Amino acid sequence: MNTSTTTRGNGVRDDEQAMSADGKAQVLKDMFSGTFQHLDELWATMTKIERTARKHPVALIATGSAVLLAVASGITVGVLENRRRSTFAYKLAKSMKWAKDIF
Repeated sequence: MNTSTTTRGNGVRDDEQAMSADGKAQVLKDMFSGTFQHLDELWATMTKIERTARKHPVALIATGSAVLLAVASGITVGVLENRRRSTFAYKLAKSMKWAKDIF
């Protein structure tokens, strides 16, 4: 009785288990294939900036405003920090800390 199909302890034959594994693999392959096709379609749509800008002008204006606000905030913080460092109180506190670290 040397057959290619054997029965495992759980009552499932090896060929049935292999078929179910192959079936599951095919289902996953189909799912991933569909997902990648959908992502390719979305990528083509997202990379066309002119079309997106015409379709969603308010979103483009809001994004541009947010970027400009972020750049202006960074410049403002830099200028204020530079002004704070040039004050006498900052220089005195920095020199006291430096002296404290030495002694």
